[in-house]
Amino acid sequence: MGHNWRVLLKYDWRQAMTMNLGQSRLVARGAWVIFGLSVMIHVTAVLGVNWFNLFPPIMLMHLVVFIPFIALVMTGGGRMKGRDFFGPIPIWGRVVMGLVLVYTILNFFYFMQLSEGGGPSIVDGQFVIQSHGTIIREITEAEYNRQQAYVVRGFSGHWMLFALAPALFFTFGRDK
Repeated sequence: MGHNWRVLLKYDWRQAMTMNLGQSRLVARGAWVIFGLSVMIHVTAVLGVNWFNLFPPIMLMHLVVFIPFIALVMTGGGRMKGRDFFGPIPIWGRVVMGLVLVYTILNFFYFMQLSEGGGPSIVDGQFVIQSHGTIIREITEAEYNRQQAYVVRGFSGHWMLFALAPALFFTFGRDK
């Protein structure tokens, strides 16, 4: 029992982390569904929908979106250099990925401006924007709902990116 770690060191982890065609297709389909959901959530949040009221556990998407992304990293996509990763992806996929990346960055900075450096909260029955326990200002209930939509908007912009990368990789990637 004391020498089992040597077996782990000799084990070919790269081989264990490869996917067969069926597994790659399953991850690709799941990633496309997650990407589609992320786009839908994002667009509606931009339009002002407060997903916290519609579906309180909306932030579980943080976990869901990383399932295919972790599969991407674990199967080697995360270790590939730019040309190796994007090589099998058609030009339209590369363009879309680049546009989503730029949009994600711009959306993040816009979200930071909209959120006023804090997040919406209810403290002692009052709607407020606070940062790390410090109240920045009181807000109305309408502003509170709008700020919650901004939060979902900020995060869903990233969800789109983290779902699109594995969707493209497992649809067109090297394991095909």
